[in-house]
Amino acid sequence: MEIDLPKMEKHVLVEYLSNVKSVICETFKSMQRIKLTSFDVSPFYIIFGTSSGGIYIFKRSPCQFLRIIPSKEGSTIQVAISPNEKHLAVASSRGLVVILENFFVDMSLRPLIHIEHEGNTLTVMKWHGNDLYCGDHMGKISVFTVATLLTKAIFQTPSATLMQLDSTIIQIDTYKHYLLISTKTRTYLCDTDKEHFKQIGKKLRDGHFGACFYHISNTAPNETYHSSRATFKTIKDNEQFSSSINNGDAKIFCARPGARIWQVNFEASVLATYQLRDTLNQGSLDVIHIEDCDTTRLNMSGLNGASISKNFSFGKIYLLCQRFIFSYDNEGMYFFDPAVSSVAFWSPTLKNIIDVRILNSHIYVWCNGLHLHIISLQSLESLLISTLMKKQYYLCAELCLHFEKDVKKLLEYSKNIHLLRHLNVKLVEFGMNDLFEKLKPVLNMLEEQYKKQNSEMRLNNKSVFNENCDMYLPRTVETLNQRTTLVVKNSVMDRGDDEEGKKYVISIYKQYLLNKTHRKAELTETSNIFNMLNLDDLLPLLEDFTRYVEEKDNECASTWCQEQLLKQAVKGEIESIQTKTLICLTEAFFTENSNKELSCQCSFPLPKAHTRKLEHYNLASKLFDMSTEKNEFLSKIPQIHKHRLSKLSNLHDLMLNLPILTQFSDKEVFKEHVDTLTYDGWEEIVKLYIKLRQKLCLNCGRTIDNENALSWTEIGMLIIESIGSRNANRLMGRYAQCIPNGELDAKFYQSCIFTMTCEEPGVGIHFMENVVNNDNFPKFGDLMEKFLQKKYLGNQSHITTKLNSNDLLEVCSYCKLSIKGPVLSEIKKCDKGHNFHSICFLHSSNFCNVCMLAS
Repeated sequence: MEIDLPKMEKHVLVEYLSNVKSVICETFKSMQRIKLTSFDVSPFYIIFGTSSGGIYIFKRSPCQFLRIIPSKEGSTIQVAISPNEKHLAVASSRGLVVILENFFVDMSLRPLIHIEHEGNTLTVMKWHGNDLYCGDHMGKISVFTVATLLTKAIFQTPSATLMQLDSTIIQIDTYKHYLLISTKTRTYLCDTDKEHFKQIGKKLRDGHFGACFYHISNTAPNETYHSSRATFKTIKDNEQFSSSINNGDAKIFCARPGARIWQVNFEASVLATYQLRDTLNQGSLDVIHIEDCDTTRLNMSGLNGASISKNFSFGKIYLLCQRFIFSYDNEGMYFFDPAVSSVAFWSPTLKNIIDVRILNSHIYVWCNGLHLHIISLQSLESLLISTLMKKQYYLCAELCLHFEKDVKKLLEYSKNIHLLRHLNVKLVEFGMNDLFEKLKPVLNMLEEQYKKQNSEMRLNNKSVFNENCDMYLPRTVETLNQRTTLVVKNSVMDRGDDEEGKKYVISIYKQYLLNKTHRKAELTETSNIFNMLNLDDLLPLLEDFTRYVEEKDNECASTWCQEQLLKQAVKGEIESIQTKTLICLTEAFFTENSNKELSCQCSFPLPKAHTRKLEHYNLASKLFDMSTEKNEFLSKIPQIHKHRLSKLSNLHDLMLNLPILTQFSDKEVFKEHVDTLTYDGWEEIVKLYIKLRQKLCLNCGRTIDNENALSWTEIGMLIIESIGSRNANRLMGRYAQCIPNGELDAKFYQSCIFTMTCEEPGVGIHFMENVVNNDNFPKFGDLMEKFLQKKYLGNQSHITTKLNSNDLLEVCSYCKLSIKGPVLSEIKKCDKGHNFHSICFLHSSNFCNVCMLAS
């Protein structure tokens, strides 16, 4: 059966040299007796199990040690993070399955301990939605469910034994309501809806062979389906197993001895056997090692002359990039491509592999000791464009030279490879002249391809184009008044159109000269031209103008053109602009606004970043949302963290971003999340804030400038507003030894007392921040003193004072709080009888805001 997949492109193996290794080594270097026993990876976490039973949790990117969970259940042999990253499953050496529910959200330990496998050794744990499937060395298969609804908790058993198979469980995979279970001797396909299973094929084997589902559509494999709780029944060979899955949607592959792989359908019938022994005689693939910096150079490693062992067989197998079947052994990594029925490539660079995890196109490879490698399989085109976008120009150019033949092949069918022509300018700009000369033939070919693409007629937004980048003359227009249709002429057309096109360059040139002495002045003629064009039309016009100025005056007008592009972008919509325009617009924004002084060396924002005004903030927010390189955007424009942090919508995402939230120190952003943060969240923030006050970066630990960080009083008042004054006092009391004398001033303590007299803490904090100021602070202190004297000397048992219904209905005309509160008991009336708290009347300079509005 054929598998319909796209044409095979040139692929490369890349190892990204992040700080993962150093952080892991630093964490475990002093623990000589503790050994790593297992690991798992998710979008936000890397987790290690250890021989001591402790679970070590790291933030994935950038890597940072977060915390350790101690265990009393014995050595940890398996760990697994749920797909939604809310739950953590742990298998102990005693055979216990421990599930920590919602651990990543509130950091509190509520373990669910299951004993179904007690006394056995857990070999596999696999999450599927809220279900955790486990297998052990005795062939036992069980399922554990994390209940999310009350009805589930009532009507569904949280755990059950599903099967007792003949030998050790090697691998479990899931797809919709199907389980694929591979043991040492057999592979089984299970239907959890019908509660039955069937053996795949008849031939037995003996070894660690795996099996996996192969789904090439966009169907979400982790979608939660009803899971059975009864023991599964065996289906005989002559009985129908399943017919509910379209075979074009997914396949099944099973590893077999002797470098063979079975392809299977959803009737558990073998459709084909791939005999891959004859495809193992190819050379190995080198690994490209890339550092996360602009100046990184081409660094490749491999073993010349290496060959795949004659005894090679596929072990555990995994779907990678929705195309390849990935496997590994002690000698290397292997990539089987079903589309061409062969092992497409392999690499012996990493040996003694203990375990792997797949995350998108990245393979996390754990080797002996503390060595964790991040390997990515990607197309050459993707790597080239990625390095260009990250401004790793040296590396991008060296890759083009090393893979020159493959780059030339890409010219035949790639729609994006022409972007590499920007190296033409960048290599010269950064003084890489030797590299530029070597790459010149390829760059010329890229330029020619770009011209060829742009010379074709196209329709776009009611505009007809015939673009040609050979000439500096702009695309001429029939008339300035026809805004809906822009006819762009080729330079070889009649002289009249050519002359008219020249007028637009001259008009822009006049504006350019004027702005040399009067930066904000605008010529009506030029303004009309700019306003007539959308951004996609304006960009090539500015490119032509840049060439015109370069030839006429030997000047570079790129910066001025970028400013004009930004001005026009602010005026209009950018959501539908072309990719090239988006890239140029983003580059222009970086040029005008990038400021390295607002970030740590690790790209974490400094506290002062939130105080620096960002020109065109709304435009920056839109560009960030559209960007595919968000980390680069944040490192260059740290002020945009305000936009990103403000969009966090749940506690889980907030907890992941607490270090950035704390270091960015924007009070307005904190205010947007006070209703979401919990006591545990605020405790983490306080711990981080203590570190920040020591002038340490909350990401990399370097010494930083903490100017403009929030004060202890500001942190305290945010906590009061979020979780109330009693919890705030309790939390601050726990860390009192870390708070310098006087850092929590009188306003904090007064806020604690005052908010306890209000219906909601937020109401009281709003009053303290917006009414109480330096002028009336003494007056408020007097009111607070009277209240406390009345409360304690008057033997009142509670701070909160009960008010009658009429008092509650009548409010202050200024602050809208009840006119007769426990603290705000003094009342003033204006000439027309409007009631005010005395302190509010003082705050409004003894003017009645109601009377002023009426007048």
